[in-house]
Amino acid sequence: MKKTFLQAVRFSHVAAALILLLGGAQIGCAQTTRATATLPFKVEVIEVPSSALPPVHSYSSATAEGKWLILGGRIAGLHGFANSKDNFPRSSANTYAYVIDPVANKVLGSVDLVKALPPQLAGPLTATNPEFVQVGGNLFIVGGYGMDLKSGDLTTFGSITRLTSRV
Repeated sequence: MKKTFLQAVRFSHVAAALILLLGGAQIGCAQTTRATATLPFKVEVIEVPSSALPPVHSYSSATAEGKWLILGGRIAGLHGFANSKDNFPRSSANTYAYVIDPVANKVLGSVDLVKALPPQLAGPLTATNPEFVQVGGNLFIVGGYGMDLKSGDLTTFGSITRLTSRV
């Protein structure tokens, strides 16, 4: 079965996590040890052969009533590795917030954050790889790397943003 790039990336991340969790992987010169205790969870990998969902990675997310909120991240594969400003092109930044129904495998709605919000909010919310945590109906997003939409410079954002669910 032909896999998309995103499925292959997801699989490689899951495989790497499983190797590290379960032990037995050779990393550089260090050998990990095999876990001997019973894990308090089960890992299951389910392939989604065809998806209508946006190909976004390195985003922040929250859940409410079985739906997903996805913000920021990247819509391309790996970023560049040159010593230049072209490593994280703005054209590969996800500028949308998506509400997704994972059971129906569809996007219920989306909004372009750059068009809907002022630059001081849109910049951090469209960043890649922010730290985030959901506590009840609040999503806290910390930092991330992306373009400061006022200056046009790439930056690590020094912000904490709280989004509150109306549900």
